[in-house]
Amino acid sequence: MCRTGAEKDMCRPALGRRVRSLRFDHDGEELTATVGAIEPYRRREPIVAIVAFDGCYILCTPKRGLLRGGDSGIVGSHAVRAVEDIAV
Repeated sequence: MCRTGAEKDMCRPALGRRVRSLRFDHDGEELTATVGAIEPYRRREPIVAIVAFDGCYILCTPKRGLLRGGDSGIVGSHAVRAVEDIAV
């Protein structure tokens, strides 16, 4: 459901990549976003999915991306230092 909502918000298909964790720079601070952990921006909700797009990643939480579209955290690829995929 997060993927479908993110694709609708972004008006394009997501990449097939399944992301577990991102390490990235935000306003001079290094942050980590991991599925199951509290999202690093608002620090209120757990991340339920990280959806990869060409050029960015969407951080889906229960209220932002899962139950309603829009307002999800967006991390630009230019800010990403490391990506850990889900082992399949």
